This record gives sequence, structure tokens and C-alpha cells, in this order.
Amino acid sequence: MERGKFILSIKEPWIDSYTTYAHLLSILQTDKRTTEWIFSNLLQMYMNKDLLSNSWGEFYKPLPYELSLFEVCKWIDIQKVRREDITISPEKCLQYFCDELSKGYYLHLIIEHKRIKSIETNNHSHDALVYGIDICNNEVYVQDVFINGKLERKIIPLNEFLDSVMLCKINPAGDYMKGSIYSYKIKEECDYEFAPENIWNSLKEYYAAKTPEYWRLFNHANAKYMTFGIDIYDALIEYLDKIDFSVNHLDVRPFYVMKDHSTIVALTMKFLWENYFDDNFDYEKIIVIYERVGVLMEQACILLLMIGRTKNRSKIPKLQELIQQVKECEKKMVEYLA
Repeated sequence: MERGKFILSIKEPWIDSYTTYAHLLSILQTDKRTTEWIFSNLLQMYMNKDLLSNSWGEFYKPLPYELSLFEVCKWIDIQKVRREDITISPEKCLQYFCDELSKGYYLHLIIEHKRIKSIETNNHSHDALVYGIDICNNEVYVQDVFINGKLERKIIPLNEFLDSVMLCKINPAGDYMKGSIYSYKIKEECDYEFAPENIWNSLKEYYAAKTPEYWRLFNHANAKYMTFGIDIYDALIEYLDKIDFSVNHLDVRPFYVMKDHSTIVALTMKFLWENYFDDNFDYEKIIVIYERVGVLMEQACILLLMIGRTKNRSKIPKLQELIQQVKECEKKMVEYLA
């Protein structure tokens, strides 16, 4: 096996509430050609109405939501292999990773954190993005949420990384990567065609809380359990009403997803202002609104973490008030898009 060093470029992602989005944007943001696709496809939102029973919500993709964001991104060349075919031996695994990285492919797979002794981790299994390997120095470059919900990039000793792959025990029922190791690379060309109107139309659908096409036409039965667009804030408020700390864990992810939403809309408006200016829209006022939304959501997330640590319900009304303020701020956008 050829000894070498293969380290691919990676960027700090604009949003990181879920590693699926964080890993993809870390790759896409290395190429400015992908910017229009990012801003066109991360605007609409969906979430379960009953967050207490299933606290999941994320950005809506204009294809069936069972597909991953990588699978619907037109800029990504995606390949996958069965994990069991690669983890035959540490040597086979290492050879595969070196081959893929040498061809410019990032690798996405589940690793077992407790096998990594050189850094502090949560000791669970999670999906990581591998963006580099240095055989001479026995190092692997990995991005993941290792501890305390924070996305980080770490250099991990090669032997520990191989252990985290080879010895990883994955429950098939919860294997969201479907027994596979994925490889990603930005394509040289892409047939995606950008139109600013798509962004405005998506935002109008979001503010109207309309049921997206997929659920409306092809999954109507499931739609009744979901909430869409700006109505998601009502689901967050209801979740806080219902949660019982004696039996429930406070899941912060749905709140951070909405914080990411405000970040993406603000960045999208700045992008349109600089590149596709239109006299029909007051970009400056829209950006001010979303910067305010971002501040309120930041305050809400800080208070949320405090409530989660202390299990003190007395602060929940204040948190609900902040979330309602966010919704009212976003509702102001309707007059700018009329």
C-alpha cells in the first residue's frame, strides 16, 4: 500500500444542528459554485406535531424526505459500499480509506467513540466525516460531535480510529446509514439551474405554513402528524408545556434546527442582495428581521440548556415567550413578500 498523506479541504459549516447538514456544508462550502444550491434548498421546514413522542424536525428537501440530503444534492457525486465488505480486516479498511481520499472523496460512516481514548468523547456511536489521513504520522482527520453537542474537527491516532470502525457495534434497527460507508465528492459540473424566484416562493410557502408537495401529494396519511413552516413554533411551545422532567429528556435539537433556519435565511438574503438585487424587495429590512430572529433564538437556546440542566420548569414560560417573539418577528416577513 502506498504510504502518503491525503487531506481534503473542509469549511466551518453555516449550520450544524445535525451532522448530516454540517458534514454536507463543510464539503459544499469549499466550492462557491454550490452556494446557490445551498440557499435554494435549505429554507422550508418540517417537524413532528407531537415532539414529546418524536422530537424530530429538519429542513424540507424537494424530494421524498426518506432520502438523505447528500442523496438529493445535485452537486455531490455519491458512492457507497457495504460496511461489512470493508471491515473484513484493519488492513482492508485502511486501504479503502486511503484509496478514496486519494481520489478526492470524503468518507461518511458511523464510528464508536468509546474506542477513541486520546480525546474526550460521549462514548457513543455517531456518524463522522473523514477528510484526511496521514499514514507516515499515523493520523486520521475526522469531523464529528464528540462531546457536549459541539461539532469539532479532531486528529485521531490511526490505531484508535481503526478500532472505532472495526469494533463498532451498530444496532440494525437504529442504523440510519443503512449498513453502508458513503463517499462524497463535488462534481466537476452540475445541471442545477438557479432562479431567485425559487427562494421567494419557498419562503412564501414557509410563512403560509403550507404542506409541502411530497406530503400533500404522496404521503397524505403521514402529513397529519407533521407541522410545517412557521407553525413549527407552536409545536415547540406545546412540547415545553407537555414535557415531564421526571420521565422525559429535554431534546434541544428541534430548537437548534430553528436557530439554524434563521442563520440560513439571513445568509440567503445577504447573498441575493449582493448578487441578484431586486427593487421589489427591501433586503436591508429583511436582514434586520432575521438578525433579530437569530438573537432571540440564541437567547432561547441558552435558556433551554439551563432548563435542561436544572430541570426547573419555572423558566419555561420565559422560553415560550421568546419562541413566540421569534414567530411574531418572522410573521413580519409576510408584508415584504406580498
